[in-house]
Amino acid sequence: MAGPQASTSALRLLLTEDNAADAELELRELKRAGLRIAHRVADTEEGFVSALREFCPDVILSDFSMPGFDGMAALALARELAPDTPFVFVSGTLGEEYAIRALRNGATDYVLKTNLMRLPAAVERAFTEAKERRERRRLTRIREFSSRINWALVRLRERDELFAAISRIAVEVGGLRGARIGMLDPGTKDVIWKAWFGSWSEGSGPDALQASARDDESGSGLAGKALRELAPAISNDIASDSGVRQREKFVSFGIKAMAAFPLIVDGAAAACSRCRPPRSAISTRTR
Repeated sequence: MAGPQASTSALRLLLTEDNAADAELELRELKRAGLRIAHRVADTEEGFVSALREFCPDVILSDFSMPGFDGMAALALARELAPDTPFVFVSGTLGEEYAIRALRNGATDYVLKTNLMRLPAAVERAFTEAKERRERRRLTRIREFSSRINWALVRLRERDELFAAISRIAVEVGGLRGARIGMLDPGTKDVIWKAWFGSWSEGSGPDALQASARDDESGSGLAGKALRELAPAISNDIASDSGVRQREKFVSFGIKAMAAFPLIVDGAAAACSRCRPPRSAISTRTR
């Protein structure tokens, strides 16, 4: 059974399991069904939390009973740290009462270890449904974002007030962690930052992080590239991206990914918006 995932990148699977043989059986069943799997195994709370943050799984599989770290504790942590990631119990001891309790607490499904033939279908269904939920939320967010931006364009006449509103909408509705907008000085080609909201608020760096559209050091960052090329400039991993100017300063502010977009008037760049995406968007993987 090779589902829609089989032709794309590997599905990232976190197995919360203290029995290596059981983990191997689960992986074997999934691969036998045609699924491409990249996996990590965790059997302690520390390892589980580390995997959630660093491995960013698409689906979590968890045993229910483990010494020192049980499945319900893993479920609670997953709901807190990765609420959009589907969680499937795979256990040999999960009775009906506990299964109902697990589903009420946020588990997506459960599969008995004595019936692992169900596992591939359960994993694919959990992954597909989670992807569809994210897409529905994305479309809802886009509609609300467009509506709020149109409202601001109609109601707000002062440029700085409009820029401030757009920055706020980008964070509150668009889901960004930070946004700012700057005007391009046509004489000096410097970017003069006019409004910011979110993680760049409260003096956390707009003036310190200079940008320009000049073809020199000051214009070598994302904003300068976007303004010169009249196209979005994106970095998904600032810490290792040599194309990002002053990357150490961005990293010191906790900024790991960023995008810059030119605002074009009559075919020429007039301003620039720079956005800091949410943690969940910091990834080069697409599905």
